[in-house]
Amino acid sequence: MAGSINFRILQSNEIDKVLWDQKASLWNWNIYSYSFYLDAVTSNQWSAIVFGDYDYFFPFVKRKKWGLSYVCMPPYSQKYHIAGLPEEIVKAIFNYFKNNFLVFDIRVDISPKMVLNKNCIFKKTNYELPLNKEYEIIRSSYSSRLNRSLKNKDLLLLEWDHLDQAILFNQKHSFDKTFVDETAKAINKMPNEIVRSIIARTQDGTLVASLIYVQHEDRLYLILPTSNESGRKLQAMSILIDALVCKHANTNKIIDFEGSSIENIANFYRQFSPKETHYYYCKKRPLDIIR
Repeated sequence: MAGSINFRILQSNEIDKVLWDQKASLWNWNIYSYSFYLDAVTSNQWSAIVFGDYDYFFPFVKRKKWGLSYVCMPPYSQKYHIAGLPEEIVKAIFNYFKNNFLVFDIRVDISPKMVLNKNCIFKKTNYELPLNKEYEIIRSSYSSRLNRSLKNKDLLLLEWDHLDQAILFNQKHSFDKTFVDETAKAINKMPNEIVRSIIARTQDGTLVASLIYVQHEDRLYLILPTSNESGRKLQAMSILIDALVCKHANTNKIIDFEGSSIENIANFYRQFSPKETHYYYCKKRPLDIIR
């Protein structure tokens, strides 16, 4: 309970996931808030604040470290939705986190400035590329640097939907084995029909880059782009993403680059002339000043 607003805290195995996903689809939420995706990226270890008979709800992931419980975002999950929720519901959600956790890291689609101090809210940038035009029209907006990179197209062979090879390539070229293992587990738990991949080989068959993405509703989420040194020299990732643009051009699909706080990566995405959108990183630490 928060003030006069009643809610329940449910664990993932207590949630009516059919009703949950029906509501998520009705509200046009992105994939990060669907129960099947939450199950996959958290190994079924997530919770939710549920108001009424699923009139409103908000997922969250609770972890514990050094005896301290905290709330964090799971991997491959950019943000959750609060846009469209009544203000009193948003206040109840964040007051619950403020009152029950010394630490939280939560990302949402609009600023919860009505309940959090501005010092605890940080604006982040995402990039989205609508594919509702002909390929040549979309490509005409690419940067000149990107178009130069695409001249290497003929040096590479592209193959679609070799997910096992894409995962193995990522495992081989990642420096964080724990992260790689968690990634493989999460991907393997997702519905087969939504996880897609493209790989790039040189003419001699050497694998140099892979792109694992999730296709859900009208969005293509680029969750795991990986290149080795040879792939970077050949600008293979530019070619893989361009192939995705070409395949889905003139449709209602949108490529979601998932943004990046790393300037070099953000600059790379901007070469495709995507639309800039924003979301909000909300944090609490013991020394933060919160209303």
